[in-house]
Amino acid sequence: MSTALIQLRDVEKEVLVQDMNYQFQYVRVPDPDNLQTKYFNLFYKENNAPTWNVCPTGLLSDEYTIVKTEDAIKEIQESLNAKIIVQKNMRFYTTVRSNFVLDGFSLNLNKDTIVDKIIFKLITGVDIEDIDSDTALAFSIINGFSGNISITLQYGFMTSYNTKEKNVSLFNPYILDEYSVSLIHDGKLKLQYDNVRDVREQCNKRIETFKSIIPDKELFDNFEHRIPKKTFIKFMTTYNDLANEYQNLYYLTYLVSTVSDGQKKFMTELALRKTITDYFKSKTTPKKQ
Repeated sequence: MSTALIQLRDVEKEVLVQDMNYQFQYVRVPDPDNLQTKYFNLFYKENNAPTWNVCPTGLLSDEYTIVKTEDAIKEIQESLNAKIIVQKNMRFYTTVRSNFVLDGFSLNLNKDTIVDKIIFKLITGVDIEDIDSDTALAFSIINGFSGNISITLQYGFMTSYNTKEKNVSLFNPYILDEYSVSLIHDGKLKLQYDNVRDVREQCNKRIETFKSIIPDKELFDNFEHRIPKKTFIKFMTTYNDLANEYQNLYYLTYLVSTVSDGQKKFMTELALRKTITDYFKSKTTPKKQ
C-alpha cells in the first residue's frame, strides 16, 4: 500500500489529523524553557463536538506513526477493485473502527430462519414472521490513535436481516478472529492479499468446525465475568431456549455479537474475542501424547 504515513518526528509543533468524522490533534510538549521535547499531547473530538477531549493515557513520543483509517480503507478497496456496499464506523475514545463489506464478497451460506428471527428480535426488540438474511465476508479496520492499538485488519461476517418494516445488520467478529493481521510491515502500510484469499476459502470449513463444538460451563463462566449481569442472564435465557440443533459455538457467536455490538465497547469485544478464540483452540488443538 502507498498511503502516506504521518511521522510525529517530522512534526514541528502540532498536526491535525482528520479521519472520517473524527479529529485528532497532536501537540508537541515544551519544557519549562519553552524548548520543544520529543513528546506530544493528544486531543480528540468528533467533527461537530464543541470541545476537545484530552487523551488521559499519557504522552506519545515522536517515534509514533499515524495512519488514517479512511486512507487504509480506500487503498484496500482500490487494490481489490471492489466498491463498498455496507459500512459502519464508530469511535471509542481514541480508537476508531470501521466495518465494511465489499461487493463480490457475499457468502452463499445456508439460511437458518429461526435463528435469524431470534437475532432480529434481540437487535430490534421486534418479533417478525417474514425475514430474509444475507451474509458476506466483512473487513474490519481497528486503528488506535494514542498508541494503544496498532492498525489491524480483522475479518468477520456481516449479516443483513431484511424485513418489510426494517433492515438491520450485525457484525460477527468471533469466527474469523485468528486471521487478524497487523497492516504495518517494515515501517510501511500494506495488505497481504494472499491472506484475504485464504480467509475467504476457509469460511465454510470454519463454520462447520464451530458448529461441531458444544459450549460448556467453562465458556459460560468466562462470559459471566465479562458482560453485565442482566445482559448475561438474558443471553443465557436466549441460548437455552434454542433448539438443540442450534446450541453450538457457531450460533453462540451470533448471540454474543448482539451483546458486544449493543454495548459498543471495544474492550468488551476484545475480551470476548480472546475468550472464544482460546476456547476454540482448546477444543480443536490435538492434545500432546
